[in-house]
Amino acid sequence: MLFVSSAAAITYLISEQSNTVDKTIAQSTNAVSRLNDLLIQLEKTRRYEKEYFIYIGNLTKKKKYVREWTESINNVSRMLEFLIKEKEGLFTDAEHAAFRQWKEATSFYSSEFRKIIDEYKDLNYVGEKSEEASKEWTVKANAAIKDGKNALRPVFSGIAEIRKKKESQLVWGRSNMREQARFMIYLTIGATVFAAIVMLLLMRSINKSIVQNLRDLSDNARALTQGDFSVHFSPTGVEELDELAASLNKIKSKLLVKRTRRA
Repeated sequence: MLFVSSAAAITYLISEQSNTVDKTIAQSTNAVSRLNDLLIQLEKTRRYEKEYFIYIGNLTKKKKYVREWTESINNVSRMLEFLIKEKEGLFTDAEHAAFRQWKEATSFYSSEFRKIIDEYKDLNYVGEKSEEASKEWTVKANAAIKDGKNALRPVFSGIAEIRKKKESQLVWGRSNMREQARFMIYLTIGATVFAAIVMLLLMRSINKSIVQNLRDLSDNARALTQGDFSVHFSPTGVEELDELAASLNKIKSKLLVKRTRRA
Protein backbone atom coordinates (compact mmCIF):
# COMPACT_ATOMS: atom_id res chain seq x y z
CA MET A 1 0.00 0.00 0.00
CA LEU A 2 2.85 2.34 0.91
CA PHE A 3 4.55 1.58 -2.40
CA VAL A 4 1.34 2.24 -4.35
CA SER A 5 0.84 5.58 -2.56
CA SER A 6 4.46 6.61 -3.18
CA ALA A 7 4.26 5.61 -6.84
CA ALA A 8 1.00 7.55 -7.22
CA ALA A 9 2.54 10.65 -5.61
CA ILE A 10 5.63 10.45 -7.82
CA THR A 11 3.48 9.93 -10.92
CA TYR A 12 1.37 12.98 -10.00
CA LEU A 13 4.43 15.17 -9.47
CA ILE A 14 5.94 14.00 -12.76
CA SER A 15 2.65 14.70 -14.52
CA GLU A 16 2.52 18.23 -13.10
CA GLN A 17 6.15 18.86 -14.05
CA SER A 18 5.51 17.43 -17.50
CA ASN A 19 2.58 19.83 -17.99
CA THR A 20 4.81 22.74 -17.00
CA VAL A 21 7.52 21.61 -19.41
CA ASP A 22 4.99 21.09 -22.24
CA LYS A 23 3.61 24.57 -21.65
CA THR A 24 7.09 26.11 -21.64
CA ILE A 25 7.98 24.35 -24.90
CA ALA A 26 4.73 25.40 -26.58
CA GLN A 27 5.05 29.02 -25.44
CA SER A 28 8.73 29.26 -26.35
CA THR A 29 8.08 27.74 -29.80
CA ASN A 30 5.26 30.22 -30.42
CA ALA A 31 7.36 33.13 -29.17
CA VAL A 32 10.33 32.22 -31.38
CA SER A 33 8.01 31.89 -34.37
CA ARG A 34 6.51 35.35 -33.72
CA LEU A 35 9.95 36.92 -33.39
CA ASN A 36 11.20 35.21 -36.55
CA ASP A 37 8.19 36.51 -38.50
CA LEU A 38 8.87 40.03 -37.23
CA LEU A 39 12.56 39.79 -38.11
CA ILE A 40 11.79 38.56 -41.63
CA GLN A 41 9.32 41.41 -42.16
CA LEU A 42 11.80 44.00 -40.91
CA GLU A 43 14.49 42.65 -43.22
CA LYS A 44 12.05 42.85 -46.15
CA THR A 45 11.27 46.45 -45.21
CA ARG A 46 14.95 47.36 -45.22
CA ARG A 47 15.46 45.56 -48.53
CA TYR A 48 12.64 47.56 -50.18
CA GLU A 49 14.16 50.72 -48.70
CA LYS A 50 17.52 49.92 -50.33
CA GLU A 51 15.85 49.08 -53.65
CA TYR A 52 14.05 52.42 -53.47
CA PHE A 53 17.33 54.26 -53.03
CA ILE A 54 18.90 52.40 -55.95
CA TYR A 55 16.03 53.43 -58.24
CA ILE A 56 15.32 56.81 -56.66
CA GLY A 57 15.65 58.48 -60.06
CA ASN A 58 13.39 55.96 -61.84
CA LEU A 59 9.78 56.98 -61.26
CA THR A 60 8.21 53.67 -62.32
CA LYS A 61 10.45 51.37 -60.27
CA LYS A 62 10.48 53.81 -57.37
CA LYS A 63 6.69 53.69 -57.07
CA LYS A 64 6.81 49.88 -57.07
CA TYR A 65 9.22 49.79 -54.12
CA VAL A 66 7.27 52.47 -52.25
CA ARG A 67 4.19 50.23 -52.44
CA GLU A 68 6.12 47.19 -51.26
CA TRP A 69 7.87 49.12 -48.49
CA THR A 70 4.56 50.60 -47.30
CA GLU A 71 2.91 47.18 -47.16
CA SER A 72 5.89 45.70 -45.33
CA ILE A 73 6.22 48.47 -42.70
CA ASN A 74 2.47 48.25 -42.06
CA ASN A 75 2.88 44.51 -41.42
CA VAL A 76 5.71 45.27 -38.99
CA SER A 77 3.43 47.70 -37.16
CA ARG A 78 0.63 45.12 -36.90
CA MET A 79 3.03 42.44 -35.65
CA LEU A 80 4.40 44.74 -32.96
CA GLU A 81 0.89 45.72 -31.94
CA PHE A 82 0.05 42.04 -31.49
CA LEU A 83 3.18 41.42 -29.41
CA ILE A 84 2.40 44.42 -27.20
CA LYS A 85 -1.19 43.25 -26.57
CA GLU A 86 -0.68 39.46 -26.43
CA LYS A 87 -2.18 37.79 -23.32
CA GLU A 88 -1.02 34.22 -23.85
CA GLY A 89 1.93 34.52 -21.48
CA LEU A 90 4.47 34.15 -24.30
CA PHE A 91 6.50 37.13 -23.10
CA THR A 92 7.40 38.81 -19.82
CA ASP A 93 6.40 42.34 -18.77
CA ALA A 94 9.94 43.52 -19.51
CA GLU A 95 9.70 42.08 -23.01
CA HIS A 96 6.34 43.81 -23.56
CA ALA A 97 8.01 47.06 -22.54
CA ALA A 98 10.73 46.36 -25.12
CA PHE A 99 8.05 45.82 -27.78
CA ARG A 100 6.59 49.25 -27.04
CA GLN A 101 10.04 50.77 -27.51
CA TRP A 102 10.41 48.88 -30.79
CA LYS A 103 7.06 50.26 -31.93
CA GLU A 104 8.24 53.81 -31.24
CA ALA A 105 11.54 53.13 -33.04
CA THR A 106 9.86 51.69 -36.15
CA SER A 107 7.34 54.56 -36.17
CA PHE A 108 10.23 57.03 -36.12
CA TYR A 109 12.01 55.17 -38.91
CA SER A 110 8.78 55.06 -40.91
CA SER A 111 8.17 58.79 -40.54
CA GLU A 112 11.76 59.55 -41.58
CA PHE A 113 11.50 57.37 -44.69
CA ARG A 114 8.13 58.85 -45.64
CA LYS A 115 9.70 62.30 -45.57
CA ILE A 116 12.23 61.10 -48.14
CA ILE A 117 9.46 59.55 -50.26
CA ASP A 118 7.57 62.86 -50.27
CA GLU A 119 10.71 64.84 -51.02
CA TYR A 120 11.78 62.70 -53.99
CA LYS A 121 8.38 61.58 -55.29
CA ASP A 122 8.66 63.59 -58.51
CA LEU A 123 12.35 62.91 -59.11
CA ASN A 124 12.73 61.17 -62.48
CA TYR A 125 15.94 61.11 -64.52
CA VAL A 126 16.09 59.96 -68.11
CA GLY A 127 18.80 59.95 -70.71
CA GLU A 128 22.50 59.24 -70.63
CA LYS A 129 23.21 60.99 -67.34
CA SER A 130 20.28 59.52 -65.48
CA GLU A 131 22.30 56.76 -63.76
CA GLU A 132 24.97 59.16 -62.55
CA ALA A 133 22.38 61.66 -61.29
CA SER A 134 20.44 58.91 -59.51
CA LYS A 135 23.57 57.81 -57.67
CA GLU A 136 24.03 61.31 -56.38
CA TRP A 137 20.49 61.47 -55.00
CA THR A 138 20.81 57.95 -53.63
CA VAL A 139 23.75 59.05 -51.50
CA LYS A 140 21.82 62.11 -50.27
CA ALA A 141 18.70 60.11 -49.45
CA ASN A 142 20.74 57.47 -47.63
CA ALA A 143 22.30 60.17 -45.49
CA ALA A 144 18.86 61.59 -44.74
CA ILE A 145 17.57 58.22 -43.42
CA LYS A 146 20.58 57.68 -41.16
CA ASP A 147 18.77 58.54 -37.92
CA GLY A 148 15.84 56.34 -38.90
CA LYS A 149 18.10 53.38 -39.61
CA ASN A 150 19.95 53.90 -36.34
CA ALA A 151 16.62 53.79 -34.50
CA LEU A 152 16.08 50.27 -35.87
CA ARG A 153 19.39 48.88 -34.59
CA PRO A 154 18.08 48.23 -31.03
CA VAL A 155 15.06 46.49 -32.58
CA PHE A 156 17.20 44.01 -34.52
CA SER A 157 19.51 43.38 -31.55
CA GLY A 158 16.53 43.13 -29.20
CA ILE A 159 14.86 40.50 -31.37
CA ALA A 160 18.08 38.47 -31.41
CA GLU A 161 18.43 38.72 -27.61
CA ILE A 162 14.86 37.69 -26.75
CA ARG A 163 14.84 34.98 -29.39
CA LYS A 164 18.05 33.53 -27.92
CA LYS A 165 16.44 33.42 -24.47
CA LYS A 166 13.32 31.68 -25.80
CA GLU A 167 15.44 29.18 -27.71
CA SER A 168 17.34 28.44 -24.46
CA GLN A 169 13.99 27.72 -22.80
CA LEU A 170 13.20 25.33 -25.65
CA VAL A 171 16.50 23.51 -25.14
CA TRP A 172 15.81 23.27 -21.40
CA GLY A 173 12.31 21.95 -22.01
CA ARG A 174 13.41 19.26 -24.44
CA SER A 175 16.27 18.23 -22.14
CA ASN A 176 13.85 18.06 -19.22
CA MET A 177 11.52 15.83 -21.22
CA ARG A 178 14.37 13.42 -21.93
CA GLU A 179 15.26 13.36 -18.22
CA GLN A 180 11.64 12.64 -17.33
CA ALA A 181 11.49 9.82 -19.85
CA ARG A 182 14.63 8.25 -18.35
CA PHE A 183 13.28 8.67 -14.83
CA MET A 184 9.99 6.99 -15.77
CA ILE A 185 11.92 4.05 -17.22
CA TYR A 186 13.95 3.71 -14.03
CA LEU A 187 10.80 4.07 -11.90
CA THR A 188 9.00 1.40 -13.91
CA ILE A 189 11.93 -1.01 -13.64
CA GLY A 190 12.25 -0.32 -9.92
CA ALA A 191 8.54 -0.79 -9.33
CA THR A 192 8.54 -4.07 -11.25
CA VAL A 193 11.52 -5.43 -9.31
CA PHE A 194 10.06 -4.29 -5.98
CA ALA A 195 6.67 -5.85 -6.77
CA ALA A 196 8.36 -9.12 -7.77
CA ILE A 197 10.34 -9.23 -4.51
CA VAL A 198 7.21 -8.51 -2.45
CA MET A 199 5.28 -11.24 -4.27
CA LEU A 200 8.06 -13.76 -3.68
CA LEU A 201 8.21 -12.91 0.03
CA LEU A 202 4.43 -13.14 0.34
CA MET A 203 4.33 -16.47 -1.46
CA ARG A 204 7.11 -17.78 0.74
CA SER A 205 5.31 -16.60 3.88
CA ILE A 206 1.99 -18.08 2.73
CA ASN A 207 3.59 -21.38 1.84
CA LYS A 208 5.22 -21.59 5.26
CA SER A 209 1.90 -20.85 6.96
CA ILE A 210 0.02 -23.49 4.94
CA VAL A 211 2.69 -26.11 5.60
CA GLN A 212 2.61 -25.38 9.33
CA ASN A 213 -1.19 -25.59 9.43
CA LEU A 214 -1.13 -28.92 7.58
CA ARG A 215 1.42 -30.22 10.05
CA ASP A 216 -0.77 -29.16 12.99
CA LEU A 217 -3.82 -30.84 11.46
CA SER A 218 -1.82 -34.01 10.76
CA ASP A 219 -0.40 -34.13 14.30
CA ASN A 220 -3.84 -33.63 15.86
CA ALA A 221 -5.41 -36.25 13.58
CA ARG A 222 -2.68 -38.73 14.54
CA ALA A 223 -3.30 -38.01 18.23
CA LEU A 224 -7.02 -38.51 17.73
CA THR A 225 -6.50 -41.93 16.14
CA GLN A 226 -4.45 -42.83 19.18
CA GLY A 227 -7.39 -42.02 21.47
CA ASP A 228 -6.51 -38.46 22.48
CA PHE A 229 -9.86 -36.63 22.41
CA SER A 230 -8.43 -33.48 23.95
CA VAL A 231 -7.14 -32.26 20.58
CA HIS A 232 -8.98 -29.47 18.76
CA PHE A 233 -8.74 -28.65 15.09
CA SER A 234 -8.57 -24.84 15.03
CA PRO A 235 -9.42 -22.65 12.01
CA THR A 236 -6.41 -21.62 9.92
CA GLY A 237 -7.81 -18.81 7.81
CA VAL A 238 -7.48 -20.94 4.66
CA GLU A 239 -10.92 -21.98 3.44
CA GLU A 240 -10.05 -25.52 2.38
CA LEU A 241 -8.09 -26.23 5.59
CA ASP A 242 -10.89 -24.76 7.70
CA GLU A 243 -13.38 -27.15 6.07
CA LEU A 244 -11.04 -30.04 6.84
CA ALA A 245 -10.65 -28.89 10.47
CA ALA A 246 -14.43 -28.64 10.87
CA SER A 247 -14.89 -32.15 9.47
CA LEU A 248 -12.26 -33.54 11.86
CA ASN A 249 -13.95 -31.82 14.79
CA LYS A 250 -17.27 -33.47 13.80
CA ILE A 251 -15.58 -36.86 13.56
CA LYS A 252 -14.07 -36.31 17.01
CA SER A 253 -17.50 -35.40 18.40
CA LYS A 254 -19.10 -38.55 16.94
CA LEU A 255 -16.29 -40.70 18.32
CA LEU A 256 -16.81 -39.16 21.75
CA VAL A 257 -20.55 -39.92 21.59
CA LYS A 258 -19.90 -43.57 20.68
CA ARG A 259 -17.29 -43.87 23.37
CA THR A 260 -19.75 -42.50 25.96
CA ARG A 261 -22.45 -45.01 24.92
CA ARG A 262 -20.07 -47.95 25.25
CA ALA A 263 -19.18 -46.83 28.70
